[in-house]
Amino acid sequence: FDFVRKVATLQEETQVLSKEIADIAKSQSEMGNIRDQEHAAFVQAKKELEEGLAGVQTALSVLRDYFGGDGSDGSSMIQEDMAASMAQLSAGGAQQRASDAGAGVGGGAAVILDMLEIVESDFAKSLTELQTIENTEASEFKKLTQDNKVGSASRKAEVDGKNGEIARLRKSAAELTADRSQSQQELDAINEYFEQLKPQCLKKPDSYQDRMKERQAELEGLQQALDALGDETS
Repeated sequence: FDFVRKVATLQEETQVLSKEIADIAKSQSEMGNIRDQEHAAFVQAKKELEEGLAGVQTALSVLRDYFGGDGSDGSSMIQEDMAASMAQLSAGGAQQRASDAGAGVGGGAAVILDMLEIVESDFAKSLTELQTIENTEASEFKKLTQDNKVGSASRKAEVDGKNGEIARLRKSAAELTADRSQSQQELDAINEYFEQLKPQCLKKPDSYQDRMKERQAELEGLQQALDALGDETS
């Protein structure tokens, strides 16, 4: 009974471990699918941000070249155009606005450049944040995957150990059963032989009267033998 209980306990523990292994595998699969989707979204978003950043940088380069040549004095030129534009607004004269139309164009260009630079900064910041998030999620996925591998491997080792113990116990039980069967056969043979000897070993002793009759018969036989010898000698 101890053997049966021990095997049953080991089998229950093995079933629990096997379920945990299956749960880990299922969780890893689901986690892998989510990671693939996250990475695909990252690749797409990164591509869009890089394209947007490249477009803004191209626009800035073109505007800076147009208004400032190599860009060394473009900023001062734009500032001068903005000052002229403000002077135009202060005067309020239509003729002045017409004559200084070029200055208004320069001021508008400065605003556009400022806006594009802000957009460029936003694109670059978003791209950096996106890459940081991707790196963090990839690192967490790698760590969880490693933890799952270790957990699954340790449980598989436990299952193998318990299955080995079950096999050992069953082998021992089979050997004990065989030994018991052989011992039973030997005992049956001994009992059979004993039954055969029993009538002889347990024979009741003769009674006193029976022994006296046997003794008298022996004496009579001897007397008859003596008488026969006497007749022959005479």
